[in-house]
Amino acid sequence: MDTNPSSVPVKNDDVEKNKDVAAFSYVWVMSVIVYLVRRDSAFVRFHATQAMILFVLSIPIWFIPYIGRYLELLILAAAVLGFMAAAQGEWKKLPLVGRFSVKPLEPSL
Repeated sequence: MDTNPSSVPVKNDDVEKNKDVAAFSYVWVMSVIVYLVRRDSAFVRFHATQAMILFVLSIPIWFIPYIGRYLELLILAAAVLGFMAAAQGEWKKLPLVGRFSVKPLEPSL
């Protein structure tokens, strides 16, 4: 069986059922926990993956003097955008990190 997220069909009930959990994944380290707990949801995997990338990027940025604080604000802004998109049930790719998250194929209507 192919477990590639890009081959899994998307169900609207998956988005409606899990959009609050997907939004919660943008709360820093919670992305890892949410990813592990809701692995069966393609929508949660998509947003939790983006959130994990932001989380991993934020750690080394802490150690950059002066400019690191401004870069951290950019990561925070991306997390807020992702949080809002997930809460609204959107499959929105975030700038820079979105290309590393795989969006499943949407069903034909």
